Parts: sequence; C-alpha cells; structure tokens
Amino acid sequence: MNLEKRRQMLKSLEDEETRRSFVVADIGMTLAPLIFLLRKKHGWTQKELARRVGLRQTIISRMENPSDVYRYNLKTIEKLATVFDVALMVKFVSFSEIWMENLTAEWRAPLSFADEASVFL
Repeated sequence: MNLEKRRQMLKSLEDEETRRSFVVADIGMTLAPLIFLLRKKHGWTQKELARRVGLRQTIISRMENPSDVYRYNLKTIEKLATVFDVALMVKFVSFSEIWMENLTAEWRAPLSFADEASVFL
C-alpha cells in the first residue's frame, strides 16, 4: 500500500465508532464466505450444519450473509472450526493489515485435517 493510500485509509478511520463498525463489518465479510464455502465443500445444507453445531438454521443463514451484522461468538466459531475440522486463528492486527487483506482476499475454503493429511502425509 503506498503512503498516500495508507494516509487516506487512516484518515477515514479517525473516528472511534467508525473503526469499531469497520472491524465488526470486516469480521462478517471475512467469516461469512468462509462458512458458506466450507459448508458447501462438505455438501451440507444450512439445516445440517446447524444440527452439527447445535444452532438454528436461521443463525447459520445470518452467519453466511456478509450484509447481516451478526455478532459472532468465539465459542460458536470454535464449534464451526471443529465441525469443519479446520484450525482457527484469532489475532489482533493493525487497521492497515485488515485493509490490505481485504484488497487481496481470495475466498477459498481451507483444507480439513483429513484433506491436508492426505496431501502431505
């Protein structure tokens, strides 16, 4: 990211409420397509995924909708990772790192442990 773009990005995030909204929206924009892709990869309906995680289908639908301001719960995300058999990484990052990640994001479902093991073991 060039210096001028970084300045513009940081300027747009000067307000604390704007930064909070940006982070909440980014979580949804990041998780929603991944949940959808992983569910489809397993060949599950929203109802089937909901059953496996212990949620209602309507909650899965909200989680898969990047426009919905669903408040993700870390325990629920941990359950999803377990059901999908993938690792979960949660970390704190600078705003410019989120911004850059969004600009270069390619949405692919991560490999499950079994898929990864079949390739590398």
